[in-house]
Amino acid sequence: MLHAASDLDLLIRAPQPLDREALLEWQTRVAQLPCRADTRSKRRTAPSPQ
Repeated sequence: MLHAASDLDLLIRAPQPLDREALLEWQTRVAQLPCRADTRSKRRTAPSPQ
């Protein structure tokens, strides 16, 4: 259960760079959560061929 003292750590993995507008919308939604939320984004890359 989330409450004001909770700390939620999120990682977004995406195959392509995320659009600035999408990130701003995400930030707006996360700011409405009843807890602190930290978000990191990471571009998912394909495994290198061997």
